[in-house]
Amino acid sequence: MAPLPLLSYRARFVLWRATSSLLLLSSLSASAGGTYIEGRGGIVQLSDLSGQGEIDSAIGFARLTGTASGNVSYDKTFLLGAEVGVEGVFGTSLRVSGAIDVFEPEVKTAVLTADLAINGVEVPETPDGSPLGGDALVDLGLNFSHRTAILSGNAFFDLDLGGFTPYVGAGYGMLLVENANQYETGLLLHAGFRFDVTPMFYVGGKVSWFRGEGPQDDTGIDFDTFETTSAAVSVGVRL
Repeated sequence: MAPLPLLSYRARFVLWRATSSLLLLSSLSASAGGTYIEGRGGIVQLSDLSGQGEIDSAIGFARLTGTASGNVSYDKTFLLGAEVGVEGVFGTSLRVSGAIDVFEPEVKTAVLTADLAINGVEVPETPDGSPLGGDALVDLGLNFSHRTAILSGNAFFDLDLGGFTPYVGAGYGMLLVENANQYETGLLLHAGFRFDVTPMFYVGGKVSWFRGEGPQDDTGIDFDTFETTSAAVSVGVRL
């Protein structure tokens, strides 16, 4: 039997971070009011991305090379998330959690200036600053619509008003983008509320903002700041 392949560095690191977060949550739950699990869905807007770089990527059996720079705009898209946390840490209004939010941004338009060649032959319709749609980018061998995940550790301050609990929070997140060369990190801010349906179940809403370093696409484009704003509704259960 052939040996199983080793996990990549990124996979090992993500697994280590996830395990560490679960162990921390487990230790905090011993001195907290309780543990909860939450699922959510909503809308996320990825702000315009600016980038530039040397392109060297495969398109089937061909090779795309050259340089490109410009700006990419995105449509709003659907977001799914999950969160595990503990509330009432040390008998206070502090709540901590680990969360994951996933989405796939869709390119709206891109304004690029590029000098591209396929197998050394210049691309006849090289972008010259004119707006391009997502399909036109794919035809050129450039795809900037990738599945994205933000893994985060967060802390919240809950203001319990008797069944209705507004809150604010902040966190530190790890940005994972499909086909990016490495993960990036950033900061999060949150504001939202919970409404207790029963002592065990609750519904809520949350607005979140994330800002971090932009990824390097596998084509070779280095993007600047990666910033998202999201609004979601949630359903949770206290264990």
